[in-house]
Amino acid sequence: MSKKILFTLFSIILLSFISSSSSEIPFAAIQNPTHSLNPNNLNTNNLNDNKMKIFSQSNIQDKESKKIMVISDVHIMSEKLLIKDGEAFQNYLQKDRKLLQESIAIAKELANKILEEKPELVLVCGDLTKDGEKVSHQAFVEIFRPVVENGIRMLVIPGNHDVNNPNAVYFNGKNEEPAETVSAKQFSEIYSDFGYSNAVSRDRNSLSYVSEPTEGLRVIAIDGCKYEENLFLSKGDEKNHCVTEGRIKPETMKWIKREAKMALNSGKQIIAMVHHNVVEHFDFQGEISAPYLLENFREVQNHFMEAGIQVVFTGHFHANDIAKTRDNKGNYLYDVETGSPVTYPCPYRVIEYSNRNQLLISTKFIEKIDYDLKGEDFQAYAKRIIKENIPAVLSSLITEFYPEISQAAGSYSSFIKIPESHQLSRIVEDNFGEIAVELMMKIYEGSQQITFDYITLKKLNKSIENLAGELARKKFLKGRIVKSFNNLDYIKKVKVAAHSIYFNMKGLDQKVVLSGNIEKWMSKNREFIDDLNYPIFLQNPILLSENLIEEEVKSPEKTIFSNPLFVSTKNFWNNDSKWPESSSLVKTE
Repeated sequence: MSKKILFTLFSIILLSFISSSSSEIPFAAIQNPTHSLNPNNLNTNNLNDNKMKIFSQSNIQDKESKKIMVISDVHIMSEKLLIKDGEAFQNYLQKDRKLLQESIAIAKELANKILEEKPELVLVCGDLTKDGEKVSHQAFVEIFRPVVENGIRMLVIPGNHDVNNPNAVYFNGKNEEPAETVSAKQFSEIYSDFGYSNAVSRDRNSLSYVSEPTEGLRVIAIDGCKYEENLFLSKGDEKNHCVTEGRIKPETMKWIKREAKMALNSGKQIIAMVHHNVVEHFDFQGEISAPYLLENFREVQNHFMEAGIQVVFTGHFHANDIAKTRDNKGNYLYDVETGSPVTYPCPYRVIEYSNRNQLLISTKFIEKIDYDLKGEDFQAYAKRIIKENIPAVLSSLITEFYPEISQAAGSYSSFIKIPESHQLSRIVEDNFGEIAVELMMKIYEGSQQITFDYITLKKLNKSIENLAGELARKKFLKGRIVKSFNNLDYIKKVKVAAHSIYFNMKGLDQKVVLSGNIEKWMSKNREFIDDLNYPIFLQNPILLSENLIEEEVKSPEKTIFSNPLFVSTKNFWNNDSKWPESSSLVKTE
């Protein structure tokens, strides 16, 4: 069997349901989250004397806590863009997961929530607009200007949709008409009051900047988008194309490291934000859904950790998830990913920043909007809309990739048959629709507890067998094709990724996963992170700076290390970055 066929099919399946999934969240359990730092979970024997010393001194004498809010992927669609509802707009919605018509009302409710919470700072992690239309950017500024006028600092960065976008259009009945998009320069001018005019440093090579919104805190706002590579038919390109992928330019990375070093030397804490993920949020994300991670993300991780950046806020995936990685020097990096208010379950983050080293993260949700929902509860409405869109989104993707699928299958026509696109859409939806939704809702909603219910994962294996059977040209070939499917490296990775998503665990041992018996192994070897309510403890910036200088003296020639391969041993987490939390807890208890 061709790996290309399966890669194409399963990428479409998984990515399509990354774009459309739903479930319910127990709101009562998270409206007033209690951050319980349980001393029973500590293993102080794993902390060496140096680490204990650092964290015994890490509570800087600043007992006043500050509130930070994080939002992402607001995707405002100006009402001016819909000149006349009709075929053009409805066709667009069939390929999209977002509540676009409701986006203005959702953004207004979000602005109200910000004013109610009264944070000192709001981070906006990109994708401010539907597709970079100038009128949508202007709508964003108009809606959130009262936030800024009330003295709340609001910092924005661009997402892949926001700049130089060829998909900026008006919808007029059956037709799409070009709408004005914005250049990088125009973006910084439009958002002058949202970070750019008060920046203490600007990167010459991107829309990245540094802000110091409160004493002792430096925010590095990073532009990781590739809008320079977007294609326009109107400019003579072969097609309109907006690049989804992201990367940090080498010149920008040098600037980031320089700004981080200045912050640490000044005793200032650092937080960063960028649109694309920096850390994988499930195993093999970098292969299964690469456009959602920065290019060379492992190198980026190590550059960040070497620079003393310990936490980065991201978006792009429309999911609630917190992931962590570490290097072999004891440095660590959290990637706090925030979902979209225009995609169920419509979240935003509220963070208590205290003692200059503690981030207590909680997650809340938009529960009502000023929009005619015909009496339906907003959360139920958002869930229903995205669930109803699944077949249309999947069908459109199968249609888009059908030529590649057919071409790849040509050499194997003696064994498998690829039906017409509409029939293939039905086969894929019938076999993978339910399982994909169940898995992707785990990412969208975030996990608050661990479960060992294997029903969903058994469905995945059954779905693969059923797909093989339906594609087999002869019934007697089904067993052979199923075996070929299951032996493909890509299918094995899909299975591991599914387990990683379902159990909210990373670094799973492939042999254990594929054996189907991982509960005992996981309980000994892996750490669970609550994606909705979670405390992060940061190292003292001055002491961190001293440690980094020591490392530079020891290792003047920098080496980029990839994430260490997981070794299934009982003491795996002795080497993990859990020690900062443990040490801080020891002190505060």
